[in-house]
Amino acid sequence: MKAIARAYANFALIKYWGKKDELLKLPVQSSLSFTVDEFYTDMTVTFKDNLKKDVLYIDELLITDKKYTRIHNFMNIVRQRYKIDKYAIIESSSNVHIGAGLASSASSFAALAYAVNLALNLKLSKKELSILARLGSGSASRSIHGGFSLWKAGTDETSYATSLKIDWPEFRMIAVIVNDNEKKIGSSEAMKASLNSPFYDAYVKQSKNDLKAMQNALKEKDIYKVGDIAERNALLMHSTLLPLDLWYFLPDTIKIMNEVKKLRENNIPVYFTMDAGPNVKLITTQEYLNAITSHFKEYPLIVLKEGKAVYGKRIS
Repeated sequence: MKAIARAYANFALIKYWGKKDELLKLPVQSSLSFTVDEFYTDMTVTFKDNLKKDVLYIDELLITDKKYTRIHNFMNIVRQRYKIDKYAIIESSSNVHIGAGLASSASSFAALAYAVNLALNLKLSKKELSILARLGSGSASRSIHGGFSLWKAGTDETSYATSLKIDWPEFRMIAVIVNDNEKKIGSSEAMKASLNSPFYDAYVKQSKNDLKAMQNALKEKDIYKVGDIAERNALLMHSTLLPLDLWYFLPDTIKIMNEVKKLRENNIPVYFTMDAGPNVKLITTQEYLNAITSHFKEYPLIVLKEGKAVYGKRIS
């Protein structure tokens, strides 16, 4: 039983930040994201009768550290939920730097969930796939879909992502790479700590309002509104960490944020968002790409269009 799948990373415009259930990875509030085309993970899963435990390779290297533990725990959930008694060889390859705030876990667990689905011939629906991917990484629930998607807060049965079906081919994000090394503070660790922030409740309240406003702005394809809401939401998310003596910003992160503001003063609609890492994602449309990319030549830049939904095939 063998299958291969590819899933693309997604970047949140309305952030997922905080779990009300750590085991089931149920979010405190709903989130909204854009699946991108240039960052992806391929997963090959082969179930074998003679294995005594799961085996994990990442970029052809045998993995036995905490990355293995996380994958193995997910596979245990698969075995428990679908009454499977076999272990698997899992081979992962990705062009997303792991642990750098570039959504590597989203593409990884979405690809893994789909590969498992194909290998075991589970015939899961998009809803069921999103729930399964969520159990590996919350944001992976959104990488089941291409383009814009909404991940709803809820219970184990009702917390999953759906496609928003927004047709906006001119929409772009630009990843500005400040530092692609693995971050010192993991997303889960920081997310858990932020629940004790004096700013957290205010963030959640505003985020719910931002989500409604963002959905309307996307329907209108209004880059000014979309960018403004996303930028504010990102800053609110990061603000929950500051009183805890935690932050992901590096000097170049702040520099880029300030440069974005200068570009807006010159009537270029560009906005920033950041996830749990120092790298900045810019939000704009195709029309303004040249003006923006020429402004940030000192950094590696990746222009991002709409990515596809997860896909793959059963090999045997």
